Amino acid sequence: MWGRTCGPARDGFNPYTVYIALPEAPNTLLKHVGLINDLDMEEATNAAEDILQIYSRVNVVNPKVLSREAFQLTLAEDIQYMMT
Repeated sequence: MWGRTCGPARDGFNPYTVYIALPEAPNTLLKHVGLINDLDMEEATNAAEDILQIYSRVNVVNPKVLSREAFQLTLAEDIQYMMT
């Protein structure tokens, strides 16, 4: 699976993510196992391995670098978040 690329990856697209994505993704998987009960441990373990594979192939940036730009974009596009 990891040997093939398609779509944007094949066309030279370089994906980015923020560093916090790595610890947050497995944390979310654990919530699905323990709280939501829609994943079993094997499914969560497999998904965590997939996340590590993906994470190792993307450009990781510190969110501090993007925070000002993200904030300005949010204001410019009038993006609103639902408060819970």
